[in-house]
Amino acid sequence: MPLPSSSSTLPEQGSFEQFKAMLLSHRFLVASLALFNSWVFAMSWSGAFSTPFDIPLASVTVNGFWIVSLGVCTAVLALFFLVPPLSRRMSARGLLGSALAMGASAVLMGLAMLFPSFASPFYIAGAVASGVGTGLMTAYWGMLIPRYDPSVVLGFITVSLLISAVVTLVVSVVPLALGVLLMVVIPLGAWRTFQQALGAEELNSPSRTAQAVKKASDTAGEDKPRRSRTSPSLLLAFMGLVVVLSLSAGLLRSLVGADVSTDQSALVFSVSALCAALMLLISKVPDEGASFGPFYRAIVFIAIAFIVLAFAIPQTNERATFTLAVHSIGFMYFYGMLWVFCVIYAQRYAEESRVFIGGFLANQVGQIAGFFVGGWLGASFGAAAILSPVSNAMVYLLLFAVVALLARLGTEVKPRPSMTNEATMAKACSLAAERYGLTPRESEILVYLIKGYDRNYIARTLSVSPETVKTHTQHIYAKLDAHTRLEAFNAVAACLETA
Repeated sequence: MPLPSSSSTLPEQGSFEQFKAMLLSHRFLVASLALFNSWVFAMSWSGAFSTPFDIPLASVTVNGFWIVSLGVCTAVLALFFLVPPLSRRMSARGLLGSALAMGASAVLMGLAMLFPSFASPFYIAGAVASGVGTGLMTAYWGMLIPRYDPSVVLGFITVSLLISAVVTLVVSVVPLALGVLLMVVIPLGAWRTFQQALGAEELNSPSRTAQAVKKASDTAGEDKPRRSRTSPSLLLAFMGLVVVLSLSAGLLRSLVGADVSTDQSALVFSVSALCAALMLLISKVPDEGASFGPFYRAIVFIAIAFIVLAFAIPQTNERATFTLAVHSIGFMYFYGMLWVFCVIYAQRYAEESRVFIGGFLANQVGQIAGFFVGGWLGASFGAAAILSPVSNAMVYLLLFAVVALLARLGTEVKPRPSMTNEATMAKACSLAAERYGLTPRESEILVYLIKGYDRNYIARTLSVSPETVKTHTQHIYAKLDAHTRLEAFNAVAACLETA
């Protein structure tokens, strides 16, 4: 029984009600992502954990913890990217290890401040622990997040930035001991909510990619369409775009980071993250990934920041703060949309987690390259002398990214439809309803299940009891041969891909 059109599938509910229902349905995952990003940003942007590294580059001295942590995190992601079997299985022990490493990092930073004579070893050890923990957890998110609809992921990251802004500001003003305690508790909370969302069985099972590989080998003789392998040229083009945009973040942090006080840094980040979250809140997921409007908006903000920087000669604290604020809005918006675009591209290919991890690996590489290029130029020629030429060069590089890389992505042969928006999701549910012989009421409920709404929300919307919804849901799962909502999502997505 085919479903009606998507406009009649989700009636009489405002977008805010749908957004709230999505958050409640995925509350553990939302909490886990929010806590994880809050920890990362608070450690690097709150100013509570200053890094007195004795290195003859002012930008490295100020940003020592950030750059060492980022470098180690990049190495961990590179390992997952280059060794595909690592990205095909989530490990409960590995996830717990990532949380413990991040908690240990906060403890080591606190010890460095209590024992100044041993500050440098503690800081370096803390930065390394931070990189290991964040790298592992980012990789595990790469194995999980492509399973969800990009519009749902957009909601996840929007809430994550909102909470990150608040946590970063709080950590910057509370006493140091309390700040360290928060940085120990937060990653443990991220681990626990991640575990609650999936459960021990799911955490220790092969990822969707590994399951797809096994299924493909089991059905090698059958004439069934499969997801294509990742196109190397397309993946490189996507990673190249991410590198260019991330390059700007490292470059700007290197050039103006030392001119912005730690208190201002936390405030700038918090305000910028709030602005970016509001922009994400009113954004929409591009249809089939064909529209790169969100990337264009981020590029515009970043270009404006470098144009402002070009006129900030001589450099002043006020101009540095304003430049950093404008750039941070664009970059945080780009960071949020990066999750969405990584999911869109990952869902098109068999190696989902590897594509997603590749996008974040490119993000890290770009930031590191930009940071050291900016530091070297500043040390060699003086910050004031290079501001204008570097800013102009960055603007031209951004234009190149728009013309060359986005053009390359935009001319990609359109892949099989994926569940990237409400229209394709409704079509997939319609196909599934017809293939599995669902009743009209089951077909109606299926759409809500795939969108992630909980039983009580579905009951209120359809004016039935929660027990009625539960009964229909059990019948749906039985017909789809699914035991969890995730398995049902995969069964419906397969109908779209084989249509």
